[in-house]
Amino acid sequence: MGGEVAELLETVTEAMRPNEEVQVSFDGDVETVKIKDIEGPA
Repeated sequence: MGGEVAELLETVTEAMRPNEEVQVSFDGDVETVKIKDIEGPA
């Protein structure tokens, strides 16, 4: 996310829409982000 490493806290599936949101952790700080904003390998 913007060059920052985050850990997904929810499962993202192919059936999900790009505008759906999931929770991620940035070194313990939990945030909700849109799937379309996630980059990199799963």
